[in-house]
Amino acid sequence: MKTRHIIMILTIVIVILFLFGNRNVKTLTCTTNGEMLENQTTSTLKVKMKENKVSDMNLVINMTLSSEYQSQKQNMINSINSEGKMTATSTKDGIKLTTDMKSSYFDNLGLNAISSINEMKEVLETQGFTCN
Repeated sequence: MKTRHIIMILTIVIVILFLFGNRNVKTLTCTTNGEMLENQTTSTLKVKMKENKVSDMNLVINMTLSSEYQSQKQNMINSINSEGKMTATSTKDGIKLTTDMKSSYFDNLGLNAISSINEMKEVLETQGFTCN
């Protein structure tokens, strides 16, 4: 009976932390098209801000490989994954690159000076992203 109560209490605590931990978090999603290694890319950047600081950032780059790079696809994936900075996975037409960064990353680099999500949007749109 005690185990059941402990599990119930832990579940309630987790739910409360989730509900209140995400308060005042604003998310900005931006996309851009480009080119990498002569291959077409579509990038999606999701930025979460809490109290006017970046709390999380997720970048996904979908790269469509030209026929000349298709034979090198697995080697490219292995090379990217071995560096440990991004995760590369195979897609039908190419490679999907994913990376996540937490607030401590931005604090350590002193890059958390953006004062609002609107300012972040302006900066990203200046860099060629389309944000909503």
